[in-house]
Amino acid sequence: MLSLIVANLVACPFCREMFKAGEADVCPSCGLGLSDIAKLPPSYEAKLEDDFPEKPGWETLPLLYWRRGRLPLLIAAVAGVAFFFLPWIHETAPDRFDFTGFELARRLVWMWACVVSWGMLVPILMARRSIVGMRGARVVTALFCAIPLLSTIVLMVAPPRPPQNLHFPFAFHFGIGMWATLGLAIAALPFGLTFGGRMDEARPSKASGQHEDMN
Repeated sequence: MLSLIVANLVACPFCREMFKAGEADVCPSCGLGLSDIAKLPPSYEAKLEDDFPEKPGWETLPLLYWRRGRLPLLIAAVAGVAFFFLPWIHETAPDRFDFTGFELARRLVWMWACVVSWGMLVPILMARRSIVGMRGARVVTALFCAIPLLSTIVLMVAPPRPPQNLHFPFAFHFGIGMWATLGLAIAALPFGLTFGGRMDEARPSKASGQHEDMN
């Protein structure tokens, strides 16, 4: 029924005012000859609607796009993995020994969550190549920044204990790997919470006509 109604309509190619077939031959407003509405190209408004996926928030950004928190989070993820292999604990008594995050994870299984979180952050960041996609991943990125933070806090509150039958003094202090991870997680968490930035800051490119972030 709808197709039959459309087939009986003619419209002005400029203003798109519609008339019944045979009602008029020329648009009274524009003076242009009327054409079969089914044969006219989409109107400007229709093109805007069809262009919705290409609006700034949906545009596919370059793989190496670095704004809206993407680069800081990527740097944090790579640095976090590197910090995991630095000394986290310096044992000073009864022996002198350094424990990296990797060596601690072999004794404390929950420590693996720290490096896994940093590692998982990389593919998530690389896969989010639109503003909408980045904003939709905020919960995940914030979580993966928070897990290393919680890991270092737990380690400080409940550090490894020596065996109960140890009859020698036991002493240790935290190393650069643990402190660097703590500071990195604190710095990265705000970027994870605001990943993607504000939607209203996206602007179309004036040069190419395509959409891009100008901020």
